[in-house]
Amino acid sequence: NLLVAVSFGSLASFMSVYGTDIGIPLDDTFLLLILLSAGGLMLYPIGWLADRMDRRKLALIIMLILIVLFAIMGMALRDPVLRWPYAVCLGIGIMGLYTLGLSLLGARFRNADLGAATTVFQIMWNSGVVVGPFAIGFAMDMTGPSGLPWTIIVFFVVVAAITAMRRQHR
Repeated sequence: NLLVAVSFGSLASFMSVYGTDIGIPLDDTFLLLILLSAGGLMLYPIGWLADRMDRRKLALIIMLILIVLFAIMGMALRDPVLRWPYAVCLGIGIMGLYTLGLSLLGARFRNADLGAATTVFQIMWNSGVVVGPFAIGFAMDMTGPSGLPWTIIVFFVVVAAITAMRRQHR
């Protein structure tokens, strides 16, 4: 949930700055944010997949796809044809991780423990919404617009590596 909040919070905070820096009209950057949110419409198919395969493996697959999507962000958003489907795919991936996080909570915890775990889940969201935009803003000040996708990639690589290591350890 921390990773989802870092991504979504940072994109919500800086998409208009990033978009205009790479030459996208300001009105289009706002539409991109709407399309990112539209990715939430795919929560049901991702939940269906999570019920039929290993959730941690699915999370790792989605994280790897998102790493690739963030790596091509500048190119995809500059292309007027790719821009819109790219934003929806990015939103699907980010919101898919959120869905998986909730399903992992429900699968692992019960009763009062579920309430406590959900509280920590929410704390992670709040932390990510604070840390993400702060880190991205700093990175963009230091490196320009490319600081947005590449800093998010660093977050994703760290979490994907931890997830992969935990899978091997088990």
